[in-house]
Amino acid sequence: MLTRWIELQEDLASEWDRESNPTAYWLDALAMELEAVGSEQFKRVYYVNGALVKNEAGELTGIHLEAQAKYLLMGFERLAKERGHKLPFTSPTQLGSRVSNDAGLLAKSGWRWKMEGTVRGHNVHEFTKAMEESPPCEPSRST
Repeated sequence: MLTRWIELQEDLASEWDRESNPTAYWLDALAMELEAVGSEQFKRVYYVNGALVKNEAGELTGIHLEAQAKYLLMGFERLAKERGHKLPFTSPTQLGSRVSNDAGLLAKSGWRWKMEGTVRGHNVHEFTKAMEESPPCEPSRST
């Protein structure tokens, strides 16, 4: 019984880590914005390259974001200002370190992160998130 309680507490702590991670939160917020405005306007407004990944049927299957830490921070700052939130990141270096340190938590939140080379000596961060498949809906039956 004690073992089961410990496992439950570990599961809750892991879920709390995923849900309270600021990097994953702001990436999810950018992903929602990308879905809302489309790739071209998204880059102009948020300074981040973004792409909606779709299958052959045209259904959204994933999100792809790519930027240097300074542009990612600028995108987060813009979004925070629009939504009236305080951003927990203060510099590109801090954000880059946080992303690197949070790679495991990002993966648990559905984000795959990797460094994709450099541009003028600055690392390019690449984030990909597969969209969760929703279960098929059953038609409602009126009686």
